[in-house]
Amino acid sequence: MVENPLAGYGGRKTFWMADHIEYFKALGKCPTMQDINFDRYLVFDMETTGISTKKDCATQLGWLQWHDGAIKSSGCVLLQLPEGVSIHKEASEVTGITNEMCAKDGVNRTEAVATLVGLMNELYLAGYEIVGHNAIAFDFEMLKHENERLPEAYRVDIGKLQSQCIDTGMFAKACQMYHATTAERSQHYILPDFAEARQQYFKRISAIRAKVKWNLGFCADFFSLDMVKLAGDGSLHNAETDCKVAHGLMQKYREMMGVAA
Repeated sequence: MVENPLAGYGGRKTFWMADHIEYFKALGKCPTMQDINFDRYLVFDMETTGISTKKDCATQLGWLQWHDGAIKSSGCVLLQLPEGVSIHKEASEVTGITNEMCAKDGVNRTEAVATLVGLMNELYLAGYEIVGHNAIAFDFEMLKHENERLPEAYRVDIGKLQSQCIDTGMFAKACQMYHATTAERSQHYILPDFAEARQQYFKRISAIRAKVKWNLGFCADFFSLDMVKLAGDGSLHNAETDCKVAHGLMQKYREMMGVAA
């Protein structure tokens, strides 16, 4: 049993069992979530110089393309840093990426960012979902600034991609809050409204103060993902590994929502 994660934030003092499947079953009945394409999606992830979406920039880009039951492609690239920019010490400690690594092995960041946003836009137009973990609040905001630095001919409409993104982190956060109370009204609030757009839902969940965790490491453990099968010996906070774990979450969510493979 876990203490109510909403205690102190308006939630009723209660206890809940981690039967999070109920949330996903209810989610699967919501109109704006019924059409999620679990067969074709592109997961993306970014490692960065710090945590400011306005002042920091990307150091590594990762992607994974899921196509009809198989990983069609995946990878990551280290980026050259803009002149005068360095990685915060705290960020290096988390990701293992250093200024020296970017200088030695980084690729041209304009070409790399243009390739990624171009692929995201191409697959989005082809009917793929765009997936990220905590992407609505962080990765997409960071990507907007990277996109703005591109020559105009290579820029894409990041806002359009963001509006239809599947945020695996916000599903994980919401399912824990769903069980924070047995009150039907409160549970309903944690689910999307009848006509609530995806981006609006994820932003609303992101803004709720709640004592829950939704980082990738926690989610992998919480949903009992097979990390060896998903990522081998890869460590979290590597952009490609993080994409593989987010992909694992997507397939777990699919199973809990009762969507046939």
